[in-house]
Amino acid sequence: MQSFPHAAFRVKWMPFFLNPSIPEGGVKLEDYLEKQYGKRDFSASARHLEQSGAKAGITFVPSESRNVYPTMRSHRLVEYVKKRDDENCTKQNQIIETLFSLYFEQNADISSVDVLEKAAASIGLDGAAVREYLAGAEDADVIAKQDHAAKVGSIHGVPHFTISKSGQRRKVTLSGGQPPEAFLEAFEEVGLVNRG
Repeated sequence: MQSFPHAAFRVKWMPFFLNPSIPEGGVKLEDYLEKQYGKRDFSASARHLEQSGAKAGITFVPSESRNVYPTMRSHRLVEYVKKRDDENCTKQNQIIETLFSLYFEQNADISSVDVLEKAAASIGLDGAAVREYLAGAEDADVIAKQDHAAKVGSIHGVPHFTISKSGQRRKVTLSGGQPPEAFLEAFEEVGLVNRG
């Protein structure tokens, strides 16, 4: 998107639960993967992810040191931000980037109200108001419905991208990690950009 400063992109983040039954406090990533997929060697995948991240300036916490946390509260924080955002989704993108950094680069518990309050404050939101919101269950039903709709709509994993141009019906979907060229092709296909 940064390669096309003349085009206006609007990114809307939607919730998706890979595993809604992760307990409070989280579990070790290695234990989670073993329970989900059986005893396998994920070291080659982990190295590939870490190398790819390094190219993009991301320093992933090594997989043997990472935990997996429940994400309902972090999804609720994103929903809270959506309701207070501008039309360009500026704050939504900021909170997502903050949550990704906390989780993938710092192994922070993104289900912790303390962590989420600080994350919200770091992008200029009222931390105390966020804490009060997170203490309840507001929007949990909205998020559960959005997650269900995604799964009924044949989305089975993340990342998943639906790319479209405002006012047009044509959509292109991409699933999983994709190279920049795949996005460029999708942007061209829906008429967002033109290389010619």
